[in-house]
Parts: sequence; C-alpha cells; structure tokens
Amino acid sequence: YRGPSGPPRTLVKKRLYELEKLLPGNFEKINKSAIANWSRVSKLKVELSGVVDVVFSSGHVDCISRRCFSELRRRYGL
Repeated sequence: YRGPSGPPRTLVKKRLYELEKLLPGNFEKINKSAIANWSRVSKLKVELSGVVDVVFSSGHVDCISRRCFSELRRRYGL
C-alpha cells in the first residue's frame, strides 16, 4: 500500500522475529516495530537528548531504540 506521502510499502503478515530469520544479513532490527535495510541507510543522526535517528537514502527517518542501538554499536563498532 502507499502511505499518505512517500514510497509504496509492503504489508507482510509475519512477525518481526520471523522476518529477521528470513531476511539477509544487511537487514537489522532498529526498534520493536521496524527492520531496516542497512544498505539503504544514508546516515545516523544523534540528537542532544541521546535519541539516535536513522536517515534512509529515500529521506525517510526512523528512530533506533537504545537497546537495538547498543547491539548495533557492539556489532559494527559504531
């Protein structure tokens, strides 16, 4: 489906943990409701409050949870 503005989205009737097992290694869970294609990440933006946002090459912005960010930082040395 297509959201109010932006690129088309795909609805999947699987749980995130099921998708994580199916997707290749460049997909990472970034919060409890999103998995990101790491090859489409443009930059990470750190706010003064400590919130970390991921900016995609499409311009879409989503937040990375503290738990997921600590795992990403450990895994990729961020």
